Amino acid sequence: MSDKYSNIKVFANLLAERLQFWKSLSLLTSTLRDNHLNYRWGYPAKLLVLNQEAMHAVTGLAPSIQKLKHWGIPIPDTSIA
Repeated sequence: MSDKYSNIKVFANLLAERLQFWKSLSLLTSTLRDNHLNYRWGYPAKLLVLNQEAMHAVTGLAPSIQKLKHWGIPIPDTSIA
């Protein structure tokens, strides 16, 4: 490769995995919004939640539920259909 293209970076397309991750955390994001907690999506697959002026990284649904319980935030029961 010539020096002309040495600054080009190639990244894998993680869109499908990212969409699946975002969808899996929809219960969490709606609960965060309902409780007026700010969050943003991190890379590659994590949710960054701001609580009490500290940023917390969440990488899955189970750890996020534990954090919500620790913070005293009620979690909606989704087992009722």
